[in-house]
Amino acid sequence: MKHSALSRRLAIAISLTCSFATTGIAQWRESRQFPNTVETTLTEVRAHPDAFRNVKVQFEVQFASLGSVANPFFTQFVPTDFANFHAWATEQPIWRKTEFDNMFGLLFVSKTNDQLQDLYKCATFDRMKIVGLVRNTFQNQPWIEVVSFEKLGQRVEWATLGHLYRADQWMQKRQWQQALSELSLASQAKNPDEVGTEIDKAMGICYLRVGEAAQAVSYLKSARQKMGDNSPAGVEIENLIASAKVDPTRELDRTVTSNEVREHERPLWEAFEDDRRRMPPQQTNAPAQPQR
Repeated sequence: MKHSALSRRLAIAISLTCSFATTGIAQWRESRQFPNTVETTLTEVRAHPDAFRNVKVQFEVQFASLGSVANPFFTQFVPTDFANFHAWATEQPIWRKTEFDNMFGLLFVSKTNDQLQDLYKCATFDRMKIVGLVRNTFQNQPWIEVVSFEKLGQRVEWATLGHLYRADQWMQKRQWQQALSELSLASQAKNPDEVGTEIDKAMGICYLRVGEAAQAVSYLKSARQKMGDNSPAGVEIENLIASAKVDPTRELDRTVTSNEVREHERPLWEAFEDDRRRMPPQQTNAPAQPQR
């Protein structure tokens, strides 16, 4: 009995040693093969997948949901060995339907990964910093193995997305005051930096359109400070700030259409113009001409 128990313990020890050795060798080989990590965005990787093939990348995402890929063509990402999940890039304005529907679903975590259980605990909109390897590309899509991830402790709430969605709809209709009301409600939440930047930018534009230049400059400057130095949107904001300072009337929304504006909101001159058109032709009391 003693020899049997000793043999079992010895077999377990050898098995664990071999497992650790194999894992260590695999990690060592991977570190030698992919020594550098490229900091980028998920948007950039999706736009140029072949440029990132066999590259170790780092980017931030918003967790959407767990997923399942049924036919992984020739990749190693089979459901028995990998967990699959969907996410949005942090830079995506997901309060717009087209962006909300454009989530990315080719992210995979090995079922031997120590963080697998943490992945299962993720909630919708949780923000994560991911380190991954673009293992394959297929049909112009990158297939990414997530090597590790870190939760960032930031997330946007459903209520905030609702306010931002309605604000976006009001801005498209040029109803600036209604948009400002929704944006003000959205700004009261504890938002991630990217969302806060978009709120400040939108509020600055709305204030410009209604002619409140000082308020517009304040919000636009706040948005600009939160952006990186090389942000493409930064140039647009700087141009808006310059317009607000030099000639704010240039950004004022002067377009008013009677079919979209209620009676009490319509300009006085337009109301008079409508009254004039509705009036019947005036009758003249000129004396009758004598018949010849």
